[in-house]
Amino acid sequence: SFRVAVYFRYICVIQTTRPQPAMKNSVLRLLGTFSLHTPAGRDGIVMGRKGRALIALAALHGDGWVSRRRLTLMLWPDRDEAGARNALRQCLHHVRTALGPQGGELQTQGDLLGLKASSWDIDAWEFLRLARLSDRESLCLAASLFHGELAEDLTLDGEFHEWLCIERERLRTVALGVVSRLAQYPDED
Repeated sequence: SFRVAVYFRYICVIQTTRPQPAMKNSVLRLLGTFSLHTPAGRDGIVMGRKGRALIALAALHGDGWVSRRRLTLMLWPDRDEAGARNALRQCLHHVRTALGPQGGELQTQGDLLGLKASSWDIDAWEFLRLARLSDRESLCLAASLFHGELAEDLTLDGEFHEWLCIERERLRTVALGVVSRLAQYPDED
């Protein structure tokens, strides 16, 4: 079967019935409403705002690693350094507990924290990868992944909010570029 997706006035036909292999990676949806599913059958993992913010920061930080100091400044700006470090340790524990057997996919390396890239399927990563391509099918798939603003259900004040607004604008700009490039293709009948 096929799903027809309409982005502005551009129509993309996307094949939706493919044999689905067993999930081997954790699936993180950041575009639109935040959701997280693991191969161990932990669907719709529930975690607090700070846990979701921590995962989003780890997933979208430029080089794949984010420092504990940056996390504490962004997530607990009102606490002193010791209090913020303690809050981060507790948050990491809760996130790893929520992830269950996949808790090790949230890795630490010295003072850095990151996601084990080979263990995650993240819509924002795939969206950005596809948006760099130029063929119609890739652009249609990229457009189909953009379900809404980055973590649209996640709100925190301070530096995290500023970072989130910048990332949302960056992804929105990429999405508009995708639609603009799709507009250059002739309409298909």
